[in-house]
Amino acid sequence: IRGALCTSFSVICNVGIFVEFILAEYMDFRHAAILTAIISIAFVIGFIFMPESPQFLMSKGNFDKAEKSFKFLRGLSQDEQLSPEAQVDFNEMKEIAKDKSSTESQFKIFKKHIQQPGTIRCILIAVVVAQFPIMSGCFVLITYNQGIFTAADVKVLSVFWSSLAFAFIQIIAAIFTAAYVDRMGRKKILIGSSFSSSFCLAIFGAYMYLKTRTSVDLTTLTWIPLASLLVEVFVSSVGIIPVPNFYAPEILDQKVCSDFI
Repeated sequence: IRGALCTSFSVICNVGIFVEFILAEYMDFRHAAILTAIISIAFVIGFIFMPESPQFLMSKGNFDKAEKSFKFLRGLSQDEQLSPEAQVDFNEMKEIAKDKSSTESQFKIFKKHIQQPGTIRCILIAVVVAQFPIMSGCFVLITYNQGIFTAADVKVLSVFWSSLAFAFIQIIAAIFTAAYVDRMGRKKILIGSSFSSSFCLAIFGAYMYLKTRTSVDLTTLTWIPLASLLVEVFVSSVGIIPVPNFYAPEILDQKVCSDFI
């Protein structure tokens, strides 16, 4: 369920964006900022009671406290024993911590990891995939949707409702990804999302070219830019945007991720 758990972060972020759009419409900025600050303060107070992460405690040599933290995060009481699978995870974390605390220089550790077969290839793949969210165009469409709709002669109700529609579509897309990413796999979702996003942007680009550079009558096709942009935001939010967030740690060696990411 790693994919579903990581994608849930996108769901939470998109819900937050959706709520902020509503607050900005019906509240002045001061009251909206105060309400958001109250939520942030509540989070800070609640997080005070959270233990340090097991990895941090292990890096300081506090393996007993790390085990207590590990059990807490797994929902176990301190007198319960770890399951065989959880014990394997905990032992792997200990080995990584011991390796990082060795007398070897960071350069030697880096050289040792980088010489492992396939490490460079995986790093290059991770770097390329990490550019997908930025290159998808989704963030530009959401930020400047009103100007884009105006340029395309698309009639929308208001900036508020068009922005709200984009935010809602992102929530639905993130929920879809959380439900199916562990069943379909990362590769299929990334390829399908990338191809679909490219197709939608190509359709929108072709429409704008015909509208601005030719005399073709497009009065009966004004639905095309609206449909292509809405679909583009959806398909981008399904794969291109959320999946790269957890793709790199899955294809790279765990020790490389722990030391250098």
